[in-house]
Amino acid sequence: VSVENNLVVKQVTQLKGNTSVGGTLSVAGESEFQSKLNANTISASGQVIVDQQVQADGSGSFGETLTVGGNACVGGSLSVNNNVAIGGTFDVTGESEFQGKINANDISSSGVLTLGDSASPHIELQSNASGQPYIDFGRKVDGNAQDYGVRLRLAGDNRFNISGATNIKLNATVSVENNLVVKQVTQLKGNTSVGGTL
Repeated sequence: VSVENNLVVKQVTQLKGNTSVGGTLSVAGESEFQSKLNANTISASGQVIVDQQVQADGSGSFGETLTVGGNACVGGSLSVNNNVAIGGTFDVTGESEFQGKINANDISSSGVLTLGDSASPHIELQSNASGQPYIDFGRKVDGNAQDYGVRLRLAGDNRFNISGATNIKLNATVSVENNLVVKQVTQLKGNTSVGGTL
């Protein structure tokens, strides 16, 4: 299906070939696209299932679940009120807001990532082997992008490493239930409590 302007889908729909929309794709009912989906802007109040890949050059707004079997790319902002499941890479250029669970092999967002306003929103990094999950913080230094400036890494079942930073500043009270090992010059301005050996 190729549409140069807008496409409005009001009922349950199943499209078996590729779908290309030059304008806005509006989906009111549950829709399944069994091949590739490409649109300038996607606005959906119903559930959207794409078996292969989806690309929106503009913004994407989904009132229900978004399920994509392959890669998903959104050139503008993205808002999803329910769960997101992406089989491949998930790439969002603008701001992102998710009210449900996100499941993807690789997530990239160059804007702001906002998680749902539930009582306990959280992020889980789980290795499916005996790997070391980590989070990198980086910025540009002398015009060049860092691999990372600081890396937070789960190095073992009971070991958490902070690497890359030469200075770590803690403004509040520091409390350690077990042992604390300090290998560099350290300055602690607040109260320090160590339950084991310092």
